[in-house]
Amino acid sequence: MRCIKVYKNENSDDHVEVPLHHQFYFYHYIPYVLMSDLTNVNINAMGLFLLNEQGRKFTHSRYNERIYLNQYDNIPVEDGYYILNCSSDRSKRGVQSGPNWM
Repeated sequence: MRCIKVYKNENSDDHVEVPLHHQFYFYHYIPYVLMSDLTNVNINAMGLFLLNEQGRKFTHSRYNERIYLNQYDNIPVEDGYYILNCSSDRSKRGVQSGPNWM
């Protein structure tokens, strides 16, 4: 099965291989990854960014539990530099629920 390399952040050299799936749609196959595979890497994962050579980030369409991948800058989907898009974990930062008025 084909995989893509997913990095935890822009400065990381460590990657995790995530399985790549395909859906047949109007005479061609659309590649996608499952959200469950991304949440196995990081529980706060919300999606993926694709980082191009100029340092610009691109997002991908998400539909239910699938993130559909697009080709940018003539780079094949399998060769892209993907970064996890994660939400902040509020429990670790100790965020208060409201201001202290006393």
